[in-house]
Amino acid sequence: MTVFKGQVKGLLVGVGGDQATPIPKFDANGKRLGFYRPEDVPHRSTFGESDLNPEKIEGYDARNAPFGSRAATGDEHLSRLHEDYLRKLAGDSGLRYRRLTDADSLGLALQDSEFAEPGRAETAIAWQFAGLAVLFVSVLYWRR
Repeated sequence: MTVFKGQVKGLLVGVGGDQATPIPKFDANGKRLGFYRPEDVPHRSTFGESDLNPEKIEGYDARNAPFGSRAATGDEHLSRLHEDYLRKLAGDSGLRYRRLTDADSLGLALQDSEFAEPGRAETAIAWQFAGLAVLFVSVLYWRR
């Protein structure tokens, strides 16, 4: 990620609370089915090559269990703001981090002058003056 650091301006926005809360689960029609459970979500990446030390992986098998045979556990079925991780990710990528505290805080963060690109743009406004003239003539005509 450090290859692009400083080349792109951007903002990572942290949303949510500090306490882990259950995530509602819905069917295809929007009917609530309850909440996600630990067995409903992956708790770690299990595809590709394992970057773990095989000697320390319980039940390691290079072909059939490169991540071990022990079931992964965690709280990824719950939602919370991982602010430390987002701050690190922002720092590593050269982006800025802001925590969303209310509806206005995102708008203010996006209006930061750091994200502005100064420039000139030609804009045709003659039609606005012509429309205003037509409006005034119409008002004068209808007042008679």
